[in-house]
Amino acid sequence: MFRFVLLAMLGLSITACGGPSNSDIEDAVNAQLEVAKSFQSLAGGNDICPADMESLQQENYTVVTSCLAWHGQVEDVEIDKCVEKENNKFSCLYKYTLTSKRYGNQEAEQEAVFEENAAGWVLIN
Repeated sequence: MFRFVLLAMLGLSITACGGPSNSDIEDAVNAQLEVAKSFQSLAGGNDICPADMESLQQENYTVVTSCLAWHGQVEDVEIDKCVEKENNKFSCLYKYTLTSKRYGNQEAEQEAVFEENAAGWVLIN
């Protein structure tokens, strides 16, 4: 009996390895958003961002994505699938909510590549 329980636990730990978790992706994407925000602050911050979602929808794609990134944060990541592309690099399709006090919550789906390094998982593509 003990041997069966040990093997079952070992099997669970093996299946848990291999790719980023929902929280790993959430952390990696939010870290990338923080980098984008720091670059954006050097370029004048959010001066170009409209006050509400209705006005934002009138803008071009670059302004929309910049303003959503500036005022948003990724939450509630749910992985649909992750496939290993190379050693420690995984292409993941996932759904998430971009939350923003200014623009409300936006549901989205994205595919991106993540890599695990000594600091954890990072968004590389």
